[in-house]
Amino acid sequence: MLEVLAPIGSIQALRAAINAGADAVYLGLELFNARIKADNFTKDNIRQYVEYCHLFGVKVYVTFNTSIKNSEMQIFEKYVDIAAKANVDAFIVTDLGTLNIFKKYDIPLHGSTQIGVHNLAGAKVLEELGFSRVVLARETLLEDIVKIKKNTRLEIEYFVHGALCVCFSGSCLMSSMMSGDSGNRGRCNQPCRLKYSSSFSDEEKYLLSPKDQCLIDKVEELYRAGVDSLKIEGRLKQAHYVGNVVGEYRKAVDNILFDKKDKIDYSALKRAYNRGNFTNGYNYENSKEIIYDKVNGNIGEEIGEIVGYYSGGLKIKSNSGLNTGDGVKIIRNGKELGGFSINCIKRYASDEYIVETTRKFEIGSKVCLTSEKSQVDRYNTICPKLSIKFILTSFIGKKMTLKAICGDTEVEVQGDLVDQARSYGATKESIAEQLLRLGDSEFSSSIDDIDFIRNEEEHCFIPQSKLNSIRRDAVENLRNKIIADFENKKDRVVYEGVKSILNSSNLTLEGGKLFVEIDADEQSVKVVEVIESKINLC
Repeated sequence: MLEVLAPIGSIQALRAAINAGADAVYLGLELFNARIKADNFTKDNIRQYVEYCHLFGVKVYVTFNTSIKNSEMQIFEKYVDIAAKANVDAFIVTDLGTLNIFKKYDIPLHGSTQIGVHNLAGAKVLEELGFSRVVLARETLLEDIVKIKKNTRLEIEYFVHGALCVCFSGSCLMSSMMSGDSGNRGRCNQPCRLKYSSSFSDEEKYLLSPKDQCLIDKVEELYRAGVDSLKIEGRLKQAHYVGNVVGEYRKAVDNILFDKKDKIDYSALKRAYNRGNFTNGYNYENSKEIIYDKVNGNIGEEIGEIVGYYSGGLKIKSNSGLNTGDGVKIIRNGKELGGFSINCIKRYASDEYIVETTRKFEIGSKVCLTSEKSQVDRYNTICPKLSIKFILTSFIGKKMTLKAICGDTEVEVQGDLVDQARSYGATKESIAEQLLRLGDSEFSSSIDDIDFIRNEEEHCFIPQSKLNSIRRDAVENLRNKIIADFENKKDRVVYEGVKSILNSSNLTLEGGKLFVEIDADEQSVKVVEVIESKINLC
């Protein structure tokens, strides 16, 4: 199978990913993850949301993808333990010096892209250390993907969509150098998105800002090369981005695996977020084509142009339509002139609109839709549900039973003895009224999903309270069984006999020099003759 892996930085993004068909999600806790500025999940709620994902058959990979300081080891170990006991499906790991902590559990290890593995030699090192998957650097060539697949047992995860870093994967120290906020500690300030001048020109441009990557047309080629998981970047993005992008890659994968012919909606991808009209990345384009020096942010989709002015507003010609609440960006000769949210709009002609604004832009400037309100609203309120079927069996003098069925999972619970009704007995409609009261649970049903088995000549008396009680028991048992079945089928790992990572006590230097940088206050600075603990590059 080919996995669609979704980025999750918020609870609503999680719901959007599940609804759109993600096979797995990756997310971080409030500490030790490379997107510390995302909303993230917490040590207190991670188990709840892992269970939620497992209920829908979705795997959860937790990111521990930052450099860890010696002073943090105790709290770090606690967080790993919390994630493990939440039954996560894998750890995404960067700091190899922490492997002894992860290997206390039977949970698979995925080598983060921050490790920078891009060839067979690097992949073999991870395999020897007990990793089951490598998240390859974005710069990895297709020929090297093929070699890794053929010569290791590793699963291969590869970034197919989202932001690119100007630096080699996981190796940028630019933010740390310029601001003190280290990308290797999850706090990158993205200085690559700023304007710079060069020796070739005094004009300031976004010289270090790459376009966003979009490999949706390359999915089959990547699959044939050996990629197992298509990773979508964007844990800092909103729910509508996650939902739209995951949904389109779901189509692309299903077209391959199930010989379907679903059409890819490129417009949805651009409107979700689009920096630089996308690039196919390092395997398909050279560096000059990857950098986009004109605009550093979202340019969405071009949907029209400014054709004039009208009563305190702009006259915009567009065949795709505009609505109140949409966000637009105005671009002239490739450069951004400004943007605004549409607060008041009216149709002027079949393909022309009057948008109220005090801002003036040159006639002929392009109008790009960067935020589609209907799209945003849809994913901000979306809440996936599992379809459930009920079968109630009721005969006078016997205990009623209720079966609850979801997919291949079925449970049955018993209720009280069924009495004879004095007048009118229970009907399918009357029991459905109670069975369909599923509230804010993860399940939904309809009257067509309910069967009522009884003697048509008998009139059964079934109190609402008893029906509600048996429904609650059935739904709870069904939920628990689905989660338990998922757990029983999970991959487990035994790390006995796996090669250990070298630590400093095994390290000897012969005829060479070791240069280190040590943070210390003025009172404790001293010459270090013997280094016995791991040193982190932060």
